[in-house]
Amino acid sequence: MSERGTTGDPVPEVQREGEGTLVTKAKCMACGLHFAAYSWAEDWQPRHCPECGNTSGFMVWQERTSEFIFNLVPGSTPMTGMSHHTPSYGHGANPN
Repeated sequence: MSERGTTGDPVPEVQREGEGTLVTKAKCMACGLHFAAYSWAEDWQPRHCPECGNTSGFMVWQERTSEFIFNLVPGSTPMTGMSHHTPSYGHGANPN
């Protein structure tokens, strides 16, 4: 039996190491928030907690899925809002 993705379509087989989506799951040791990030980057690690701002002390788990990232986020989930906040870190950060 073949595995099915979020759209009901068969999930493509992962052909080589590094394909698919890396799911990094984390728990903040300061406030206990559980959160996940979906990326292609093997070395992605949480830099801060989105809830309390903690910058150290995370439990981290990683797993690779053969799902394409766009099938996971947003997948079939409807959008409920859009942030207008410009982060002061990471890609697209405004240095001023």
